[in-house]
Amino acid sequence: MKNKKLIIFISIIITAIALAGFMYLSTTSKKTSYNSGSSSTTAQIPSKISPQKNQSNSSQTANQTNNTSINNSSQTSATLTTPTGNFVSNHNPNSSDPRQLNEISVCYTTPGAYCNIQFNSGNSTISLGEQLVGSSGSVTWNWNINNIGLYQGKWTITAVATLNGQSKKAVDQIPLTIQ
Repeated sequence: MKNKKLIIFISIIITAIALAGFMYLSTTSKKTSYNSGSSSTTAQIPSKISPQKNQSNSSQTANQTNNTSINNSSQTSATLTTPTGNFVSNHNPNSSDPRQLNEISVCYTTPGAYCNIQFNSGNSTISLGEQLVGSSGSVTWNWNINNIGLYQGKWTITAVATLNGQSKKAVDQIPLTIQ
């Protein structure tokens, strides 16, 4: 009888630890900095479970998704490809229409690399945050214009991919113009 109670007790403890770990991973976020003129501001963009650099907790509602996680150590000799993709789903959103504030950004590059989408206007740079590119060769962000601090005007869109000290950029030929 004692052994049965001990087994039940250990099973409950293991289940509680696994649940706590899952809850921690499901609320992990990415801390992203942007510079707005002379002062520096920090935005928090939560993410679903995915390998990232510089993880921290957050309570905002923007979403980032990494399609597939991979073992980054297997990519040590890979050659970085210039990022491509649909860097924003709507280049001309109207800020007064809430339906137009949600965006999807996709970056295609070498699996195992990190990709980041940056928005530049004047002295302001706002970033979606680095995400690990999965084995499919892509990473996707689901985000809201207001949640990351973009405002009306024209924004140059740049995708930056990095891998093992290599870095490549691609500038979207069409700016993000928020009306």
